[in-house]
Amino acid sequence: MARLLADTKERIEKSLESDYDLNRRTEAEILLKLARERGADSLLEKMRRLRKEREEAEEALGKLGFDCSDYNDTLIGWSCPRAARTLINSESLPRGAG
Repeated sequence: MARLLADTKERIEKSLESDYDLNRRTEAEILLKLARERGADSLLEKMRRLRKEREEAEEALGKLGFDCSDYNDTLIGWSCPRAARTLINSESLPRGAG
């Protein structure tokens, strides 16, 4: 009896997974078709390209010791060159301070 329940459960889970996969694939195809019909596919491609460029720029800045985020323009990393750290710190101080 327990084996029969386990086999039935396994069959149902496989059926649900394949239905889920089919639904996701169908949804993706419909969205792609709508994007093409409305001319959004070129904009989506542009966004993908710009995201990749941003990631590459952030990685390059990281190698130079800088860290960028959506919350701050530029953060000084631990490996930031001393001259850049000094320049950034002095620019962030109000005039007449320090």
